[in-house]
Amino acid sequence: MKFHKAQGSPVGLDALDYGDNAWDKPWNQYRGQISSAERMPSYVLEPSSKPAPLKRREGFVTDTISFVDKLTGRPIAFAVTPH
Repeated sequence: MKFHKAQGSPVGLDALDYGDNAWDKPWNQYRGQISSAERMPSYVLEPSSKPAPLKRREGFVTDTISFVDKLTGRPIAFAVTPH
């Protein structure tokens, strides 16, 4: 894990209504997520050389769960992959 200090607002985004007062507004959700490390101190997690497998729970069906992307209005589905 590495710590990174805040670097300030991304350059030139004030003209796109992405200044200090609007970075967390709904219309800036995507931009706010991809540039959050520039705006605030953060930790970067590095992949493990020995990942731990997730335990499966029998009877939990993910294809019955549904979400809608609030930015695009598109549904989000789970893809089932064999293990």
